[in-house]
Amino acid sequence: YQWLEISEGRPGIFVVVVPASSAAALQGSEGAAALEAIAEDTGVEVVLEEELIGGTDDLPPRIEGALGPTVAAAGRVGDLLQALADAAGDASALPGLSPPATPP
Repeated sequence: YQWLEISEGRPGIFVVVVPASSAAALQGSEGAAALEAIAEDTGVEVVLEEELIGGTDDLPPRIEGALGPTVAAAGRVGDLLQALADAAGDASALPGLSPPATPP
């Protein structure tokens, strides 16, 4: 926010970079509900973009709002992604993702 010269209390945009494979889980019903809850709880807008960041396999969830709430929401999105990663062995916990392959 300082780099963008956005003053305290003014809305700005915070972008979190998420691998497309994780974004699929965020697009599932549980992930979408979690993002909606984060937005509602923090008073920001959370939008999962549909296009990859050029030259990458990453999707950017965009968080818009005042500095404090956007930082809080970004932290909660990070926590959500960590929970999804921790549950990677259980496909039912990851809507839109497959469990890791098991060696033959």
